[in-house]
Amino acid sequence: MKRNKLLLMCLLALAATATSCKSDEPEPAPTPDIEVVEPEELPTEDQMKMNCQAATYVFQGNYAEEGAAVLRRIAVRASALDESTKAVLMTKETLNSLSDHDAEMITRIYLRGGCLIVADASAVDVVTLWQKMQGAFDAMEEAHTLPGDSNRDAVNNIRNYNPGESKSDAPEGSNEPEDVIAVSCHGTYVTAQERPMKISVADKDGNPVPSDSIIEVAAESIEKHTEYFYGNRADRLVEWVNEVTLDTTDKATAMKQMGSSLLASRGEKISLCDIMDSHMVQYDVEDEICLYDKEHEKEIMRQHSSMTYYIKSWSAYSFDDKVDYYAVDITVLLRNSSLGAHGNEDEETWNVRLGYWWRYFYYGFYMSGMKSVNPIRRATPPYTETGVSVVQAYPEEQPGSTTVTSGVNYSINGSFGISNGAGNGGVSGGVTFVNQTSRSIPDVYIEQQTIENFPVFTYTMSKHPKTHWTGKHDIVPRIFRNDTWTEQAWVWKISKPSGSYILQNMTEYDIEAVRGNLSAPYYFKDTYFTARSVQTVFYPLPTPPRYKSEWRMGYKVEGDRETVDNFLSKYYSKTWYPEFTSYGADADNAADAACDDFRTFITTFVNDRINWQDRIATPITFWVKKNDSPDVALTATVDAAGNVKYE
Repeated sequence: MKRNKLLLMCLLALAATATSCKSDEPEPAPTPDIEVVEPEELPTEDQMKMNCQAATYVFQGNYAEEGAAVLRRIAVRASALDESTKAVLMTKETLNSLSDHDAEMITRIYLRGGCLIVADASAVDVVTLWQKMQGAFDAMEEAHTLPGDSNRDAVNNIRNYNPGESKSDAPEGSNEPEDVIAVSCHGTYVTAQERPMKISVADKDGNPVPSDSIIEVAAESIEKHTEYFYGNRADRLVEWVNEVTLDTTDKATAMKQMGSSLLASRGEKISLCDIMDSHMVQYDVEDEICLYDKEHEKEIMRQHSSMTYYIKSWSAYSFDDKVDYYAVDITVLLRNSSLGAHGNEDEETWNVRLGYWWRYFYYGFYMSGMKSVNPIRRATPPYTETGVSVVQAYPEEQPGSTTVTSGVNYSINGSFGISNGAGNGGVSGGVTFVNQTSRSIPDVYIEQQTIENFPVFTYTMSKHPKTHWTGKHDIVPRIFRNDTWTEQAWVWKISKPSGSYILQNMTEYDIEAVRGNLSAPYYFKDTYFTARSVQTVFYPLPTPPRYKSEWRMGYKVEGDRETVDNFLSKYYSKTWYPEFTSYGADADNAADAACDDFRTFITTFVNDRINWQDRIATPITFWVKKNDSPDVALTATVDAAGNVKYE
């Protein structure tokens, strides 16, 4: 620091000498008088903009921060874990100490399309939640006490969830604490605990500024977030809970309505994005950043940043080539409007004057870039996978383009088992992943690379704003200071696949501020300060069914079989399958799927008693069996009153 001051004094002396030797030199322009523009004062109290309308059962516990904000928003309290309950709120301590009875009750709520919310949880705690639900589900299935109105997505989610053999197998870093994690049959919602950004100082050419620069992170000056902050996050979470619990109709299209056989033997390509809802996780992230002048012991800027991920995926397994395909689509909402650089087009914001001899002003924050890095890994040790290739990725490299095409458009021929994480099916003619959109993103450079076996997308400013010694500065392009959407999509191909896989998305979100020098033009120079937030999301990819088997349904009844045949084919063509193909991860999983299709038919049949009670003799016994096995897998006997007995 002393050396820098000495150099500065020498430069000033040389400048003064040069001025005195040439009297015809113009006088330095006077330093303008700049007013300090303080940041807008945000309220500290929770604004309570959203209420949770879903009847919610609340376990006792120590709810803090966002968990407490969610608790304040529960408008309808459920008094018991019963059929009227749509959502459950608990802490991770409650989750880890759940009794078998409570585990069964929350599993029943989930199976009926309800939402489970865990406060102060991590990805490892979510493994615990799924393991408890799987245990309760297995016990109910063995006792034949599964809810008759179980959501098909929910059943498949529980059966197919495979985070690893134990919590210790969870990917490294996945035990980082979050604030709230919520799961429903329609997806997962996560809000991340704040992780203050670290400020790295560099000039516009990327050269580092001396380490004794006056700008640094004042980590100790960052105060605990306010109720207002956590309330905003809780509002978004509660809005999602209302959406997924108050509309619990089966959102799946043809596949879930018509069962496994729908997609078999069509002999034509089918677009998975059209017939299947994606497996989706919504992930909310917020950070706090601060620039601090240690020489003057003054905080310069403090801002919150916020972004939300929407991660969707589909998968397919080629029975011909024995390979997996995974289509992934990540849309990110960057809430750049919260950064502070959103003033009028003809004036500045965040304009601060400091110093006695030298005068600086700071302008920011605004987004300067984003990088999305997407490795794939096994869900269990050894984690690494060598047979992976990227066969398509969007957006492609487009420097400064105004319109960018994102999403996938990939087609493959053959026979496939397909999945979205909630349901399995199969096609014989081929599949296409078509889910493309166009977005306007001017003033952005896009670079797309494939490093090893994972895609990397980089978005950067095409032109950094400059300041002027008069105290003015360039206006940052709208896309870097307004709420902005980015989207990345690709298709992975994995040869000789086994087990399940996880996407480890790492997002680098760069926020920038610029410092201008208001002294005479001789010494004018811009210095850029970059704050980088690195967020990591572990996302389980849906494992496609790699096994298929042939099945049939039949029945035993007294009386005219032709009448029964005609009745079943006419009124139950979407659920009654005399012959069909079942798909699963293995033989047992395919058998479970076949029995699920059978139960779906039985439920439909029983609920339609008014149409068959005068046409079909009772009792009637239905059965389902594998073609190459003499044993019946499951029977259901229905009496005249519509009562069912499974064996």
